[in-house]
Amino acid sequence: MREDQRGFLYIMVLFAIVVISIMMLKTFESWEYIISRDKEEELIFRGEQIVNAITLYNKKKGAFPDSLKKLYEEKYLRRLYKDPISEDGEWNIVSIPKKAGKEKYVVIPHTLWKSLKGSYKIVGVVSPVHKKGFRVYKEKEYYDEWLFAYGIKDKIPPFKVLGEENGK
Repeated sequence: MREDQRGFLYIMVLFAIVVISIMMLKTFESWEYIISRDKEEELIFRGEQIVNAITLYNKKKGAFPDSLKKLYEEKYLRRLYKDPISEDGEWNIVSIPKKAGKEKYVVIPHTLWKSLKGSYKIVGVVSPVHKKGFRVYKEKEYYDEWLFAYGIKDKIPPFKVLGEENGK
């Protein structure tokens, strides 16, 4: 190899490393995108499974359950599904407000639910994560607006979050 070609080879190797690094970064981004999409699909699947269990429970017992664990123990759910979007896997609980108003549903944060358990019946669940989804689900864009609840068909109605001044 001639003396004047060594610098050119060095530059070509550096260029190749930069190109490979960029390609690896793009691959990582696409994997992150795929994983997030899968979690979103799993959120919808699990939420709908819980709604189906609540619906069956309501048809058989004429009431709503006071815990998700009860749905599992009485064989309405195959397992206790966790929220795939949140870090801790906890769901916020959807219930029916005690006072009639414009909101048909009330969302109880899972941190508040433990102290209110028994005061409200569960009609559904919702993720506590306020992050925009890849899709629009029943006319809502954010995960914490995707109510999976008894009686919701095509459009999620207005709801109130306990502990917040204004509903969503």
